[in-house]
Amino acid sequence: MSLTRTAEADGVIDKRLRLNIQPRFGAMRGQAPLPLKIALTWSDPQLLEGHLILRWYVNQTHLGTYTSPAMALSSGSVMRNVMLPPVIIPNEESIFSIQAEFLAEDRLYDLEVHDIFIPLDWRRTFIAGICREPPLQIDKSSLGLPGTDSARLTQSLRLEPFFNVAMNNRELSTMVVEVPPAELPTRPLEYMGFDVVIVPTENIASLTDGQLRALTTWIEAGGSLGIHTDSPVEPSFVEILNRLTGDPDVDATYMQTKEGRLLPSVGDVQGIDLHHCELGRLVVARGGLDYESPEWQRAVQFLFKVRHHRIEEWAEGEVWDVEMPPGFFDYIRPLSFQPERTLAAAWIEEMLLPQTIEGIPLVTVCSILGLFLLMIAPGDYLLLGWIKRRRWTWVLFPAMSLLFTLLMIKLAEAHLGSANLERSITIVDLARDGRPLRSTRIDLLYPAFSRQVVNEHETSWMVPVEPDTAESNAQHGMARIMPDYESAWDYTGSLPGRHVVQRDIRQWSPRLSRTTTLGSDPLTEETPLSGFDWSQVTLDRTTQPAGMAQLSETLHGLDPDVEMKLMQNTLNARLDKTLPVRTRVFHLVEFMTYIADSHLFRVVSQVSPTGAGNWEDLAMYDYSDDQSVFIVMTESRDGHYVVYRKLLTKEN
Repeated sequence: MSLTRTAEADGVIDKRLRLNIQPRFGAMRGQAPLPLKIALTWSDPQLLEGHLILRWYVNQTHLGTYTSPAMALSSGSVMRNVMLPPVIIPNEESIFSIQAEFLAEDRLYDLEVHDIFIPLDWRRTFIAGICREPPLQIDKSSLGLPGTDSARLTQSLRLEPFFNVAMNNRELSTMVVEVPPAELPTRPLEYMGFDVVIVPTENIASLTDGQLRALTTWIEAGGSLGIHTDSPVEPSFVEILNRLTGDPDVDATYMQTKEGRLLPSVGDVQGIDLHHCELGRLVVARGGLDYESPEWQRAVQFLFKVRHHRIEEWAEGEVWDVEMPPGFFDYIRPLSFQPERTLAAAWIEEMLLPQTIEGIPLVTVCSILGLFLLMIAPGDYLLLGWIKRRRWTWVLFPAMSLLFTLLMIKLAEAHLGSANLERSITIVDLARDGRPLRSTRIDLLYPAFSRQVVNEHETSWMVPVEPDTAESNAQHGMARIMPDYESAWDYTGSLPGRHVVQRDIRQWSPRLSRTTTLGSDPLTEETPLSGFDWSQVTLDRTTQPAGMAQLSETLHGLDPDVEMKLMQNTLNARLDKTLPVRTRVFHLVEFMTYIADSHLFRVVSQVSPTGAGNWEDLAMYDYSDDQSVFIVMTESRDGHYVVYRKLLTKEN
């Protein structure tokens, strides 16, 4: 039974219990989960135990409910971090609000409504987090840094100056936030609130092992980290850098001097190194740093995963040319940085659902209806009249109605099936050594009966697949068209962390969800390719015909129906409904791997992980760089497709 149903209907307002909700990192990233910092204060020495309940809305539309683990309060404040699913805000008149309550054993406390600012869906808001204490809480003189260095670093992390047009409607903005070292997350999923994280030299030693592990997992799964060091560092930190940048076949990338300073194996003592770390990016700046230098500007663009040819354009003195829509609102046109949702939910539903669903034949329906009418009218009237028992009509008519209803149900189950239909596409992104870096599963559930679906998660993140927002985003949201939101989900436990997701699904109503994990959990069952050594797939081997032929022979020996491809230079895929479903799924993953030059992806080739209900963060291929992607698809069981992807990058 739901916790919220055990208390009285209306909550009471008690001034002894207060709640404060604010963005955990000071600002919200666009099209990403919502990290919140919650402070619950109880000004009474008597112990108060219960659960915090949050219900979030866009205007009057209820989108979800969160119930926290048990909490105990006594004369003080309890701080909690929670990460809510992404929310689509289509226009400036839409309000995102959270209705908060505290459920104690004997009563329900009303903690009022809290409005939270979230970037509009058609705007693009990047978050760059600098790991340092806020300026008012730190003595800059103790660091030997000029007071203006902080402002220079903040300004250098903004992408807006690289464009040829002004963002008058804030179509794209870069928010630079400061995160104290102690508040840097220790779970990889919590870094989905950032696009880029910067760690200055004075705070490297402050990072804990848990923070470093989470950062490493996030970077390899597609995040971006910038490190600036001009002082001695711990040997353990050098080991982490070498693990991120190194290759088992070559020597370590970094060493240490006798004083403990970072020293590259090859290159100058001072400089800026740019590294592809599996799916993510790492910038290591050594020695003095000029935030206005071309080298640092190139490093910033690299961290934001700007396309290689765009970086070269800037180096040659060009600005990025982006076509902006007209300012007047009677002209519908796609906006420059709105989310790429071309492969919307409806398209994937159509692809994964059975191609033909046979209903009950019309002849059968008409025959049963005719038989029912014969039984009720002439049969009932003549038979009961002949035996002079017409009063039995009150029993016979309901009995016959029930009998024929059961008959129709059985016939429907025989034709449509009585079991729930489940389909899935799981995308596993692999490291150079073959271990999973990030897994994404798209699930389709087509239930035969209305029911409540319960999913348990610990290291994964599950959200509804987002609807197409082309109409709601049109005209800068001035059309006032609201998206087709998914019905509310219930989350119980720690977000992220160990929690339970509950959702109600109606009969014959297809529902799509996306589950994301960062790290070693592959989110998939045993497949014919589970025993394959993916470290055999290298850039050198895949670019040679003999190597590709050998890989093909090995993979087809494990699964004769396997599909494989090396994406290089061009995208040769089509979403044709006449193709077999298996082929269409493979082509779908190709389109997810490379998003063409549209919207934001005219500038960037990928974005840091978001775990949102779209596929933008699954893009990984930059055709203008020296890259290729090896893609292999198999099936764990009928209708459950597993796609392995491996990004092959030649290190500069």
